[in-house]
Amino acid sequence: MFQRPLVIVLLMAGCGGTDTITSVDDLPAAPRAKAPESMWRALATLGPRSFIVALSPTVTAPSAWRYHKAQLLGVAPAGEAAVEADWDQLPLIQVRASTLDTALAMIDRDEVAAAYEIERYQLADAESFPLIGQPAAIAAGKTGAGASVAVLDTGTDYTRADFGSCTAPGVPAGCRVAYAHDFAADDSVRDASGHGTNVAGIIAGLAPGAKLLALDVFTGEAAYSTDIISAINWSVANKQAYNIAALNLSLGGGSSSTPCTSDAIGVALGTARAAGIAPVVASGNNGFTGALSSPACAPAAISVGAVYDTALGGIGYGSCSDSTTAADQITCFSNSASFL
Repeated sequence: MFQRPLVIVLLMAGCGGTDTITSVDDLPAAPRAKAPESMWRALATLGPRSFIVALSPTVTAPSAWRYHKAQLLGVAPAGEAAVEADWDQLPLIQVRASTLDTALAMIDRDEVAAAYEIERYQLADAESFPLIGQPAAIAAGKTGAGASVAVLDTGTDYTRADFGSCTAPGVPAGCRVAYAHDFAADDSVRDASGHGTNVAGIIAGLAPGAKLLALDVFTGEAAYSTDIISAINWSVANKQAYNIAALNLSLGGGSSSTPCTSDAIGVALGTARAAGIAPVVASGNNGFTGALSSPACAPAAISVGAVYDTALGGIGYGSCSDSTTAADQITCFSNSASFL
């Protein structure tokens, strides 16, 4: 008598694909270490999230950047990821992932060095010429003629006399402000707070032959890392057109007691410096004696703190006071560190 064989069918959960990861604790250690814990947990609990991906330093050519950026979307399920900003002059891209699983698929790639949350920065200030040798530089003919400084700030009121009473950037011919653009949301004003105009005025006096590029990166009182990176990207792309010698960032946030490498803006500043643009960044006004704000703490940044230019007696501020003052003495409010 013929007997049918007994067939046992095993139903395998997730057969034909990878299991969906819904908990941060289930993430593999290597990709998990590439991004802040807060970012992973936000993806797991709050849903779709925007973040910045940095390619590995071993990926050096812009053509390779384009290729690897395109690959990031290729590993994500259809409709689960989107590019929100692609900075063509930088090894950085802003993406949005719908799920923890999708973010993992993009970040867990060999060519991805790190992922960063979008940060929020505040304003900072600086002062004074004789102490830094500016008069001697001018006497030697170092006026900045033929070069430009990109001022990443709140914008610049170029209609003021100090800038040449311009009617538009570059107009009339003596206008010191050669270019102006809102990289943050366009607020339809030249400078919403006056901070950028003040900083640009300092630079105009410091380097009387240089042109100024007014790059507005602020939305109200805040500047987001993505808008700052967009302005840096523009500066690298237009270095030759405007002979851009330096970036000035009088802004910052947070603190770091060591040179900070987990900073997307730091990656952008490194690319700018490699292109021959000096990234000058305020150290911050928190009074830290062993730490700098970000992005001043980035290795590529030329961080600048505040000192007195002469003896002024005792001076008090809202957050601190100096009972005595002297030339080259660090102000009580200025952040400083051994790596400034």
